[in-house]
Amino acid sequence: MAFYSQGLELFTNSICRRKKSFTLIELLIVVAIISILAAIALPNFLDAQTRAKVTRIKADMRTMLNGLEAYAVDHNKYPKRHYGVADPEQDTANFVPDLDTKMEDLSRLTTPIAYLTSLPVDIFERSVPAPLNKIDYYDPIQSYRYVNYLYAEKRQPGYMLISVGPDGHIGVLSSGAPGGYPPQPPGIALTFRWVYDPTRGTISMGNILRFQSNEEPSVVMRNP
Repeated sequence: MAFYSQGLELFTNSICRRKKSFTLIELLIVVAIISILAAIALPNFLDAQTRAKVTRIKADMRTMLNGLEAYAVDHNKYPKRHYGVADPEQDTANFVPDLDTKMEDLSRLTTPIAYLTSLPVDIFERSVPAPLNKIDYYDPIQSYRYVNYLYAEKRQPGYMLISVGPDGHIGVLSSGAPGGYPPQPPGIALTFRWVYDPTRGTISMGNILRFQSNEEPSVVMRNP
């Protein structure tokens, strides 16, 4: 009787152990479900990240706008970014300022009077090392040259603030791929003028722009 009881106990323990483990098919099903959920959740997570970064860039631009206007109140002019241009209408070929001047004159906003505590970083700018990876700024003459180079309508948009946007480039090449300076020269980098528009997909080509005149960037730049 004791032998029968012992055998029954071993058989019961064996079944219990078997019930506590998963079969290979069950594990494969679990892995498949997790993969499907990850495939659904990951794009939504990346979109949320991009939307948050775009919101931050726009907030930084508002901060820069306040600093630029405060500077203009004290000095009766905005910081300049162009060099050696006597008549902007006669020099339209070089409307893009040198990259290495990106923060040279904007430093006037931080010293000796702190209109801004620091110059905002363009969090989408991956091709340019610090300290040049700032939100770009074209002064009124430079942006005037830029807009009228494109359309020759003598438009006066005031200064322009630029972030390269989620694609990380200032322009689009003739091939349709994102591109910009560096390494491409400005004439190639701006073959097409794109304004970032999340309706084309949150992570899409285009620059985030703000004009002093508060004109809608897509109207000034006329997306192709």
